[in-house]
Amino acid sequence: MNGSDRGKLIKAGFRIMRVSLDRYSITELSKTGSWVLVDRYTTQSKTTEAIRVFREESNVIFESE
Repeated sequence: MNGSDRGKLIKAGFRIMRVSLDRYSITELSKTGSWVLVDRYTTQSKTTEAIRVFREESNVIFESE
């Protein structure tokens, strides 16, 4: 997905997120085009649980790094 595609999705109301399992963190693409930390977790299982919760929202898209 390129920057133009991401911008269109954000304008349409979607949230684009990335997961870093080695850092136990989730980041979200802001409207200005920078990646912002959503949260940092203490374990991989807590990170996985947060991913599951975000995936239940219909407007969240996870992008691979």
